[in-house]
Amino acid sequence: RKPMNAEHILSVVLYANYPRLSHLFRCSLLRRSSATESVHSLKQRNAPFFHLSRLLRETVEVFGDRLGDKPKISHLYHSTQFVPVNGVITRMYAPISMTRQLCTAMLYAPQNGVVLSVKNYSFEKPYYF
Repeated sequence: RKPMNAEHILSVVLYANYPRLSHLFRCSLLRRSSATESVHSLKQRNAPFFHLSRLLRETVEVFGDRLGDKPKISHLYHSTQFVPVNGVITRMYAPISMTRQLCTAMLYAPQNGVVLSVKNYSFEKPYYF
């Protein structure tokens, strides 16, 4: 692998250190109403974030690893206000901040929030960075 360049590093720094930017970016990736919003409308909302979107995706897919490829990392944790059912199998199509440390996720959990434990299933290994 070749080393990360400054653009890729900066994209991660901006995403991680500017919560308002990362929130607006994530919102631009999600359809407002899957039944009514067109793909064209979704692309228009994401257009201002084109370069950030490309750089973050490249950072994860080119410089990241796949969950489960390293024996020491079998779970990642994410804090949220969403209270899921007992178990959920899902695919994530937008960036999501996670940590390898349960205690770190607990520190950032909102009041009355939950910490999700994300693990790999054999049919698909998600990338992480």
